Amino acid sequence: MGIVIGIGIGFIAWVIVRCVLAGFYTVDQNQRAVKTVFGRAQRVGNLTTLDDPIAESLREDEKERYCFPQVRVIMPGGPYFKWPWERVHKVSVATETANMAFDPESPEANKNGTVLEGVTKTS
Repeated sequence: MGIVIGIGIGFIAWVIVRCVLAGFYTVDQNQRAVKTVFGRAQRVGNLTTLDDPIAESLREDEKERYCFPQVRVIMPGGPYFKWPWERVHKVSVATETANMAFDPESPEANKNGTVLEGVTKTS
């Protein structure tokens, strides 16, 4: 009987530790995240994309197509906590830079892509 109680207490302790330790997460500075509960994202009240100022430039037929609920975005930082039935979906928002001096048709141009000369006008 003592072994069964020990196994039960051990199992409960394992579940609690697993839920607590696996529940912490962070969001990198080049990421944004959305947390879902049973597959549904946490929404921002009754706001939709049509409540955003950028929607003013949409035509009427586009407004019907692009009407989506606004969701809570988790900004970089942490640690944050989630329950086992919640999932975190992370998206990279990193920007890439390109070398303007590099010419793919002529790689030796602009001193092998290291110098970019520009014409300026002074008055």
